[in-house]
Amino acid sequence: MARTPREIAHELEKLFEGRHGEKTMIEKRADWARGHVGDLLNRLGLDGARNANRWRVEPLIVVSQELLSPYLRRSPIPVVSLQKLIREHLW
Repeated sequence: MARTPREIAHELEKLFEGRHGEKTMIEKRADWARGHVGDLLNRLGLDGARNANRWRVEPLIVVSQELLSPYLRRSPIPVVSLQKLIREHLW
């Protein structure tokens, strides 16, 4: 967990901006998952070979409590609390 202002700035950069114009950590993970949907479905016990084309991967940051960070820095990826995700059936 980030504690100092410098650590917080670094975490915000990694999550919301990426470094030096690169994709963010979450965007990189979503790209990887898009390329491995069948493998992920198989890992979950679903028939990945048959069902992979029926799924799509969308990045989403889910947090336990509302964060101030998305209001301080614009995020290309939606940030939502778990409570709001469940309450508004966003999943």
